[in-house]
Amino acid sequence: GGVAVLWSPDMEVSPMNPVYPGRAVAAAWHTREFGDVAVLSVYGVSGGGLDGNRPLWAAISRRMAEWGKPFVLGGDFNLSPAEVGSLLAELGIPGTVLSAGAPTFMGAAASELDFFVVHRRILGAAATAASVCLEVPIAPHRAVRLTMDEASGACRVPVMVRPKPPP
Repeated sequence: GGVAVLWSPDMEVSPMNPVYPGRAVAAAWHTREFGDVAVLSVYGVSGGGLDGNRPLWAAISRRMAEWGKPFVLGGDFNLSPAEVGSLLAELGIPGTVLSAGAPTFMGAAASELDFFVVHRRILGAAATAASVCLEVPIAPHRAVRLTMDEASGACRVPVMVRPKPPP
C-alpha cells in the first residue's frame, strides 16, 4: 500500500522534515496568496482504530503547532471522516474534513477511508471538494482529489496597513 500527493509542475514545493516515519511525510507549498502551506501525506494505522492512530495524530498535531502554517492533509487515514473529526477536536487541530461522502475502500465492507483535512484558514481555497474518481481504482482503494484554487481570493486575510507618520 501507499499514499501519493501530487501537484502541478508549475507549483513551487520543497520538502519538510518527516512528521512520523512510515506514516506521515510533508512538503511546503509556497503560495503568493497565503504563504507556505504544509502538505502532508498520511497513512493511518490499519485496524488500529482511534487508539491505534492517536500517536500518529499527536505527532501531526505537534508538528503542525511547531510549523505554525496552514495545512492540507491527504491520504488513507484508515479511519472514517467522523473519527478523524473527533481527533481534530480532541487535539485542537484547526482543520475541517473534506470527504466525498462515498466509499473509497472496497474491501469486505465498503467504507470511506481516503479524504482530506484542510486548515480552516485556507478552507475557502478548496475549489473542488474531495471527489471519488471511480474510473481510477487503485485496488482496493479509489483515488480522491482535492483542487485548491489559490487565485480565488477566498483565503485572503485582512491585514491592517500601518499609517505612515506625518512629515
